[in-house]
Amino acid sequence: MYVTQYDEFMKRNGFEKSFPQRLYHYTNSEASINIFENGEFWLTHVKYFNDRKEYYDGVNLILSELSKRSGELGDALHEALRGIFLNEQWIDKPLTVAILSFSTQRDLLSQWRGYTKLGLGICLGFNTMQLYSQEIKAHLRPCIYSRHKKVEIVNRIIDELMYKKVNEDKTIDQISNEAFWLFQESAITFKSEAFQEEDEWRLITFPYAINAKEWNFRTGSSTIIPFVKQNIDLKSCLEEVIVGPSENQELTKNSLFYLMFKK
Repeated sequence: MYVTQYDEFMKRNGFEKSFPQRLYHYTNSEASINIFENGEFWLTHVKYFNDRKEYYDGVNLILSELSKRSGELGDALHEALRGIFLNEQWIDKPLTVAILSFSTQRDLLSQWRGYTKLGLGICLGFNTMQLYSQEIKAHLRPCIYSRHKKVEIVNRIIDELMYKKVNEDKTIDQISNEAFWLFQESAITFKSEAFQEEDEWRLITFPYAINAKEWNFRTGSSTIIPFVKQNIDLKSCLEEVIVGPSENQELTKNSLFYLMFKK
């Protein structure tokens, strides 16, 4: 329900973006071995994501725009919409969302620096439509970088919520439930303009799309990181493998060749 609602909102308001022909996933050697051996993506919990601060930046932007329009929203609806992100103690609510990053950019230096480990990075190029046509429990979303566009999206959402309040005689709970997914998907896809060259797309899964028991855990550099496994058929969608800059680049290429064809 929420996916259709968000898709329809973006299309209706002219924010829809066509899928690129190919998407690239930058990762380290350990994760790439898992992808090839097990046919799995690991989607990381949003609060443990590399760019987790940007989720909160998106939340703060939404809360700011809601505050600016609190007068027309009215106290009850304004508080209900703030309650999407904050509890009664004004502390952020836990959000159970897992994410995997892709870029439209092939062989991008900033990506090698940001998503690889110990100088050994792998970039996997996927046919977007072949990847997304698989029966995956996640949804592909483009990131939004322009602050002007972010503000416009948030205010269009508010406009539609106000219309429902005035013209469709919906209750505050009904409006808040509809707003939840629109605002959450927005916050998750809002990114800083400083990273615009990445042209990032995100594979996102929400709590109602998975069973809580499907969460797994791995060791991070400073904490234990929750993640969700997503099975994929590599043969149908993987089109390119790029080995990042390293002193043993040719050896890595040889190892990947054996790894890819070992089954």
